[in-house]
Amino acid sequence: MLDTLDASGERMTLLYATPDGEPLYASLGFERIGVIRQHQSNDFRVPDIALPPHEWIRPMRDDMPALVDLGSRACGMDRAAAFAALARVAKGIVVERDGAPAGFAFMRVFGRGHAIGLVVVPTPLHAQALIVHWLAANEGRFTRIDTADDRVLSPWLDTLGLRCVDAGVRMSRRAMPP
Repeated sequence: MLDTLDASGERMTLLYATPDGEPLYASLGFERIGVIRQHQSNDFRVPDIALPPHEWIRPMRDDMPALVDLGSRACGMDRAAAFAALARVAKGIVVERDGAPAGFAFMRVFGRGHAIGLVVVPTPLHAQALIVHWLAANEGRFTRIDTADDRVLSPWLDTLGLRCVDAGVRMSRRAMPP
């Protein structure tokens, strides 16, 4: 691991650590920047979520350049390679606003079921609408979603029956993500 960190030079490095692993990563120069919460269940409810007028959810088409732009701006890093790899193993949906993508979400086979994510959206309402779309498509089957949003999404997921079963520590080295 030290060779990998040395090879990264001055680049920002992000990771998710277990609470037990946090002291080790802190000794290597990583700083705690948040928490990621793992929600999962096969017994969840699917509420109705209405998007504002002139917005709708549709399958991904030839949207990748616009989605890479949205995702890269959201995290402050070029995400082209990561999104291309994700698109090979996941299905995607888009929130369309005025003829252009405003947000998106993927769902893929993962572990003993499916995982929803990555979700990139302008508001929590958009996140909820995309998540509900995937939950409806996967009703009755094991589904997992990880979120860093403690204020809106994590409590909302709990109310749907997707209980928080674990948490990890988000850490950064050399720089802070935007």
